[in-house]
Amino acid sequence: MTDTLLLPAKARSRRRSQQVIRRARPLMGTLVGVTLRGPDAVDLEGLARDVFAEMHRLESLLSEWSPTSALALVNDSAGTVPVPVPPELFDVLATARGVARATGGAFDPTWAALAPCWPFHQPCFKLPEPAEIDRARALVDHRDIIIDPDQHTVLLRRPGMSLGLGGAAKAFIAERASDFAVKHGAPDVLIDAGGDVVARGCNGTRSWQVGILDPRSPGALIATLALRDEAVATSGDYRRCIEIAGRRYHHLLDPRTGWPANRSCSATVVAPGGALADALATALFVMGPRGLGIAIASGATAAMVVGHDGDVRLASGNPSRKSRHHLGRAHVTTSSAPPPGTTAPAARHAPGAARRRHASGQPIRSPGLNRAS
Repeated sequence: MTDTLLLPAKARSRRRSQQVIRRARPLMGTLVGVTLRGPDAVDLEGLARDVFAEMHRLESLLSEWSPTSALALVNDSAGTVPVPVPPELFDVLATARGVARATGGAFDPTWAALAPCWPFHQPCFKLPEPAEIDRARALVDHRDIIIDPDQHTVLLRRPGMSLGLGGAAKAFIAERASDFAVKHGAPDVLIDAGGDVVARGCNGTRSWQVGILDPRSPGALIATLALRDEAVATSGDYRRCIEIAGRRYHHLLDPRTGWPANRSCSATVVAPGGALADALATALFVMGPRGLGIAIASGATAAMVVGHDGDVRLASGNPSRKSRHHLGRAHVTTSSAPPPGTTAPAARHAPGAARRRHASGQPIRSPGLNRAS
């Protein structure tokens, strides 16, 4: 769903010839929604099919779950020889490694060596032994990714290492697919890849409206964003999780410890690029509120962390940047349902009053950041 609020009469008459289509398909382990605007509905239908085909192509290159993907070939060759990779894998991996370096390994694309320790999908899941975690964690180190920009090759330095790009590839694919749509005649695009959202152009004369879900109140929103030519990604502990002895264990691991991160309930990042937003959101979730400054310094336009105490902490990038949205100016709400005309892709917050603070820890008092009435 996208912004469906009515435009003013004059704007409506100028846009009368605009058609809007919304299509969704299962892809990348989630439901991916594509919204396109343009003058011809038939052309948009054909383009939507091509956009999904492009996303499928990219997924076939970047998935660690496909034994024939370009990523799988790198994993299979760990500790042996450099592997030539397609430009798309090279680009997303370069971004992922850059975020790993900037965050001190809070995000690490070599985390996948830990995946066998945490089979949340198994009905008889039980906690791994610490010794099992330690053995796997010894194979996690982004500094052992060798990228050769001249030869366009990638090598994992040690046998047993494994790349997993689930924390960067989804939004990267949405971004590339959005650019594909723009290139082929639809300048106004919104792609929601299971909570990772990429916007191009606008929704009529308005920005695209995106809602961020409350991590502890299903169906409620904690913020709404207005996006143009940006990406937003949210990482939260509520999607794949299990509670054992009163403690929540989830799929977002701290690569430095091998155990589920526990410094936040959700983290949201707005950035110019999809892979950057996705990777930084994962890292920010792991780091918690102390990582807000790192996220901004690493290229985020805005960032938000919801803590276990219910605090919502925000940070914004360069205020002189002509951005259509900053989370620091988000509309925060604890209403029971998303307001009309928004799409709610990601996150969900502790019940009760949201306590909003800047990265400094001081309460925010901004005229643009208002509670719902």
